[in-house]
Amino acid sequence: MSNGVLVIFCRPGPGVDRRILGLTGVHRSIQGLARVGFDQIALVPRGDVADLAAFVPADFKDSCQAVPPIDGETDGDLIRRVAAGGRDAVVLDSDVVVGPKDAQEISRRVIGGRSLVVGKDLVHAFAGQDIANFTPGRTLAKIASDLRVQGRLDTLSPPMLVTRVVDDK
Repeated sequence: MSNGVLVIFCRPGPGVDRRILGLTGVHRSIQGLARVGFDQIALVPRGDVADLAAFVPADFKDSCQAVPPIDGETDGDLIRRVAAGGRDAVVLDSDVVVGPKDAQEISRRVIGGRSLVVGKDLVHAFAGQDIANFTPGRTLAKIASDLRVQGRLDTLSPPMLVTRVVDDK
């Protein structure tokens, strides 16, 4: 099991509002990723978010902390701050759903020391040793590009369920 952190960029919208088989998309992602070792959850408010607690299932509230970005901080800098100490990190938006089999595959690769991108930037997962070497001031896309050039980044097509929840209104 990873001693990882799950970083969720929390935005209002269908990921927190729309239920899929009884759970919101963000709740499903948290449950799957927490079970495979990403059990510390950092909630990063984005946009007009009134209640961060709505993003988290009741069982996981004790594992969560709000992590407001610091002025001028890039997403890469925020990940370095949150995952300090060599912890692995999975990063996604609150409207992305990660199914349980995908959570297992993501965890397996990251525990094995590989960073990866799932789908078209739906999920970024970084091994702790890669996070420690992030260049300050870089965005997640630039960090992924740097790791790809270094041969340290895998790209994974979603094997079962990783998707973005869309508002069908």
